[in-house]
Amino acid sequence: MVPSTHGWEKIASGAAVLVCAIIGVRLARLGIFAGPDELLVRNFSRAYQIRWPEIARFEMPPAGDLRKAGLRIHLIDGRLISATLYGRRQLDSHDAARDTIQELEQLRQQYADRTADPPPASFPATKS
Repeated sequence: MVPSTHGWEKIASGAAVLVCAIIGVRLARLGIFAGPDELLVRNFSRAYQIRWPEIARFEMPPAGDLRKAGLRIHLIDGRLISATLYGRRQLDSHDAARDTIQELEQLRQQYADRTADPPPASFPATKS
């Protein structure tokens, strides 16, 4: 910025830099993160925490449907979640999404049988 820059120009430039920084951070945080209890899906504007028993199946990104363009996660209750990081592109070989689906399906089979809430611990009877 030069000394002749008007105040409103400085404010507009600062706002533009801030918006670019926020967009960059949101893009860097995109992803699917699997843990033993849940699957975390971080899209650009929203994150989902999904317990393994809630997941019915995974599906490749469909061609042409921009609204749900990423790797699809079908839930038992009929909802559909799209992981936008794996959106289908014309030059994409689809290997990344295919490999991810295979790994997620293995994890789903491994963790889905676990009970969502562990049974309460049994305490020995106390004498009063």
